[in-house]
Amino acid sequence: MTQCERSGMKSINIEMLMGHNIGVSGHYYRPAEADILEDYMTHAVDALTIDPNQKLQKQVQELQGQHTQKIIQLKQRDTQRSQELEKLKTRIEHMDEYIQRYHEAFNLGDPDAKYDSSTFNEESDED
Repeated sequence: MTQCERSGMKSINIEMLMGHNIGVSGHYYRPAEADILEDYMTHAVDALTIDPNQKLQKQVQELQGQHTQKIIQLKQRDTQRSQELEKLKTRIEHMDEYIQRYHEAFNLGDPDAKYDSSTFNEESDED
């Protein structure tokens, strides 16, 4: 078994590339050069390449693809977080408005005033 066959390339394409007679199959199977080249490039080129540049170039392309996918995921997550933050801001604004109306309706004074626990403690100490 050849390196091309081990890598998954079609055996009939291997025979044609090597210039072997493929017998009767040659009358029925006539792939375009582009098809044979694609089969070679997708399966056999890595197994047959001695120069590491091809493998490194392929590795760079894979890493760039992963990097691009990660960037897309992070942008989607950022957009989602921004939308969630806007929703929370809107809810807080509505709650502030509700508290303001509640204080106004019951004449409770300033809703932003701090609670003074000493006043409460003085009253409870006298009892």
